[in-house]
Amino acid sequence: KHQQKLKAKLYPLLGTGLAFVTAKKKANLCKSKKVSKRRSKYTGVTKNSINYQTLIVVRGKKTYVGSFPLELDAAITFDFYSLMLHSDKAPTNFAWKAEDILEMVESFNLNGGVFEPARFHSKLINSS
Repeated sequence: KHQQKLKAKLYPLLGTGLAFVTAKKKANLCKSKKVSKRRSKYTGVTKNSINYQTLIVVRGKKTYVGSFPLELDAAITFDFYSLMLHSDKAPTNFAWKAEDILEMVESFNLNGGVFEPARFHSKLINSS
């Protein structure tokens, strides 16, 4: 259901080269100068021992998505799931073109519901 709504918004933008979503700056939530060692520069990403984990809020509860050796992979994964849940209103770490989001969805479906963020490193428009 979420994928169908997202695809309906993406198809008119195909080939335009325009960004479907733009990256939003991560809010500076902490006013103290002490910064947690677990904090990431990306939304939805925290450091967990040697890996980075992706968490996303679903129906008001933080939901664990996965753990990754690269912070960038965790951030791209957050963007994918955020787009699936919130479509064009999604908070994202990076700007994405319609073509790239459709490729993410198709890749996810073809891989049996497994998202592979490393495939999308070269698709990044800009980072926050």
